[in-house]
Amino acid sequence: MTIFSSAIQSVRALRREAPTREAALALLLCLYDLWVLAKVKGDLYLEAHAEMPLSSSLFFHHKPMRDLPWLLTPLVDFIRLMTLGSNNAKQARRLLQAYRETEKRALDHVLRQASLVWPMGFCLWIAGLAVLASLGGLGLTALAWWGVSLAAAGVMVGIWLVRLRTIADHRLGVLDAMTEGCLSYLNGYAQQICAENARFVLPPALKPSFFELADAFGEDSYFHRYGAYNGFTLSETGTQAEIDTKLAERLQAILDYDPDWLAKALPGLSRDITGELPADQVETVSAFSQLADLDEASLRIILQSCAHDLRAAALIGTSSAVLERFVANLSEADQKTLVTDIRAMGSIPAADIAIAQRSVLDLAKSLTDSGELAARTKEEGDLLTLWKRMSGEEGASGQPGRPEN
Repeated sequence: MTIFSSAIQSVRALRREAPTREAALALLLCLYDLWVLAKVKGDLYLEAHAEMPLSSSLFFHHKPMRDLPWLLTPLVDFIRLMTLGSNNAKQARRLLQAYRETEKRALDHVLRQASLVWPMGFCLWIAGLAVLASLGGLGLTALAWWGVSLAAAGVMVGIWLVRLRTIADHRLGVLDAMTEGCLSYLNGYAQQICAENARFVLPPALKPSFFELADAFGEDSYFHRYGAYNGFTLSETGTQAEIDTKLAERLQAILDYDPDWLAKALPGLSRDITGELPADQVETVSAFSQLADLDEASLRIILQSCAHDLRAAALIGTSSAVLERFVANLSEADQKTLVTDIRAMGSIPAADIAIAQRSVLDLAKSLTDSGELAARTKEEGDLLTLWKRMSGEEGASGQPGRPEN
């Protein structure tokens, strides 16, 4: 019974993980996206995706391929090897071919189990009917039922084994296509050509047409849908279903993102309070507005040194232009926090706004007099210069360059 149950589990796994046209197309798109990201951000960018493929947004986007362990494992191993600096195509071919041979031996073992055990099970089932016939429960003799059992078993097992062999052949064909796509990248082909080369090797039943693949490049690839700079991996733990739900939510947030959200949010957040204040406090409003003339680094450090409610109250009493200048120096997360804080304050009295502005001015003066503002500004500039140098994105003008898509 152990052999029988083992055979059943193996055959079920073979059927459950059978490759489909959807999975084959997902493989081609995944290869395309992988090599686009490697070109734009470097091979090392793929390391995190290779280390945690089940938490990777890239592999989640190509879920039909990701859910096939026999296909995901060699691809991830190849990427991990590539990120370690191995770019020898001959060595990679030997490794991928060795994996294919291991997979082929495993499939042959499953087919042998199926050819031996499944006929036995089917015969036992029909033999039970023969026993019923011998007891008079059925209209045929026991001998007739034994003949029927053998004939039916032969036909059904023959059909069953043809189906299993087809699945096994398709699996090996998809592995060959994956190998061709990986080696094409190492040989210097463009990402689209790598995917095309892999398509040529796919089994005919799984192979998408040239036009299907071309349309998928522009509509379904991760690169075109989410952008090359929006790949991520989740560090959260949990069941695979929970991780997939979080990945789907993050990707949907990228699609729903409005790049003009800040320009739409700023109007109406500030108001002119000079008419609501006594003359001695109007000068505070004017002095606070002059902070906008500081350089970006100094202004950002001052704002980051303030409590959230303090800076929100102070910025309410400025003009739209000054508010935009202040907010532009914050990170997007801080911008959203600031907008939320300002809206939460509602109709705050003008006197409280002036007090908040005076507190910010005093903080700026304290940072300047102590030399901390100059020191932190220099430190931030040094870090920015170092980052540019290490990332290789500093052009001849000294400004960060933009990687090519």
